[in-house]
Amino acid sequence: MAVLQAIVGFIYQVEVLATFAYLPEIARAVGETIMTKFTSSFVMLQFSAQSLFLVVVIAISGGIGLNDVQTGQLSQAINVVWISIGFYFGWKMLPSRPSRHDLPAHHSVWTEGFKQVWRTTKSINR
Repeated sequence: MAVLQAIVGFIYQVEVLATFAYLPEIARAVGETIMTKFTSSFVMLQFSAQSLFLVVVIAISGGIGLNDVQTGQLSQAINVVWISIGFYFGWKMLPSRPSRHDLPAHHSVWTEGFKQVWRTTKSINR
């Protein structure tokens, strides 16, 4: 269960990073009022889904008489399957965007990414 939780946690962070990268651009395109409605609807949907998940786990667990460990395993199994499906479709729905920077010859995307973060951090601190 810990390994599955670590995998899902990592995938969640990747998805959130990619999604949040689009928010400023979306906000500029649609305006503050529409963005506020979009964000509030998304947050309400997220919390409603969490509540529904809790109710489903409690209902199944109580219905078939699972103990605490079995309930945790059931919860994690449902979580992994459901979130994997959601992450897949969410990732596919992200639009393709052109790169904002050209990668210099013989440089790695990984190292250039860290260098860009470092330059941005220094710029913010100034």
